[in-house]
Amino acid sequence: MKILKVLFVMGGFFFLASCGGSDCVQADWIGTYTLDADASECDASTISNSISVTAGSSTEEIVLDGATYTLDNCEVGESVFGVGLQYTLDGDKIKAILGACDAEYTRN
Repeated sequence: MKILKVLFVMGGFFFLASCGGSDCVQADWIGTYTLDADASECDASTISNSISVTAGSSTEEIVLDGATYTLDNCEVGESVFGVGLQYTLDGDKIKAILGACDAEYTRN
């Protein structure tokens, strides 16, 4: 019975350790992304057709179209109640809140 308890506890630790796979690092962001007009709610004539992400001066920073952002897992920028300037990395896509509209960019 004691062995079962130990195995149960160890299984719980392994489960917890495997969670949290949504952490993003600088290398995950690097690349050029193109606007997916079909998945965007913005007027395509008012936003950029592509964005470029390069490495910042530290491993905790990225430069997105000339602006430097500190990484916060898979999000950078600031948005209050869905309005502002915020970028969220989701695999090969960046979901952007640009002012009051949402845009989606796909890595080239």
